[in-house]
Amino acid sequence: YGVQRGIAINGCTAINCTSVSFDTHEDTDSIVFSGCTVIGGQLAGYQGRAYDVTFNGCNVYGMLGNGIYLDNTSSKVCINGGTISRCRDTGVVNGSETDRGHGIRSDTGKVTISAVQISECDNFGLNLTGSGGVDVNISGLTVLNCGCAPSSTYAHTAGIYIDATLNRLTMVGVSSHDSRTTKLQKYGVWFDTDSVGEYSPVLVSGCNFENNLTGA
Repeated sequence: YGVQRGIAINGCTAINCTSVSFDTHEDTDSIVFSGCTVIGGQLAGYQGRAYDVTFNGCNVYGMLGNGIYLDNTSSKVCINGGTISRCRDTGVVNGSETDRGHGIRSDTGKVTISAVQISECDNFGLNLTGSGGVDVNISGLTVLNCGCAPSSTYAHTAGIYIDATLNRLTMVGVSSHDSRTTKLQKYGVWFDTDSVGEYSPVLVSGCNFENNLTGA
């Protein structure tokens, strides 16, 4: 607790934590995680609730929850490199269905995601929701074989799900597809919003959304 600034966490490993493995609290800023790995655990591998947080080459394997979760108190977040795989949907907890099983879930804007590989998550590889489509730059992201055990919350499965106010969003050089014989990932990208580019442009360019169950 309290306010932490200018901290670097390098090469740390968390295994089977019963809550979030690596967390930043509100009002914290300039925190950098580099080369950290989460194996197993609950809720989320990494949680961003701060300003100016960077994840460089961080990995998550077999999380009972979300790989990386950015809530709406975070801003100016960079996720560069790393592998996120097998994030599981934890279903009903304390009488309500949770929104987990995503590789990256972001409820905020001002996010940059580059060169991340996400695979075999129960719900979406990348889930942008709330105000999460504002000032978002995505490049070189690879999403593979998600929608393994989808929540009843969603009508469709997809590698990337966007249900947000989409302003100043760019998606360049992104790949989202399903290589399984029995395909479960219905779309490469699912835009579930009435606010696509309402105030300023949305750019999707040079992407590969082939080989999904239904379509791009």
